[in-house]
Amino acid sequence: MTNRPSRVLLLDPYGDDSPRGNSVAAARIAAGLRAAGCEVRRIAAMHATLTASLRQTAAWRPDVIHAMHAFRAGHLAGEIARRARVPFVLGFRGTDVTAGLEHR
Repeated sequence: MTNRPSRVLLLDPYGDDSPRGNSVAAARIAAGLRAAGCEVRRIAAMHATLTASLRQTAAWRPDVIHAMHAFRAGHLAGEIARRARVPFVLGFRGTDVTAGLEHR
């Protein structure tokens, strides 16, 4: 057991600068987690590579990974979590239900 705050790696499709719904929700979730004492880092899944994400994950060692969109962030989060042996949560906010899934 460590005395450091819990670390959450948050993957959203487009990142901090995007006005899209998942990115706005990710910013709100990150703010709430920080207010609760957690450390939070974000990765823009659509612009990230697996190699770079694994490097960041290994260096920072999060306690949990939260992917904000199944189709656009879930695959990357699942692979990072599997390789880094970190649990992950897959959040569904609505756009997962229709956008992208019909193309699978």
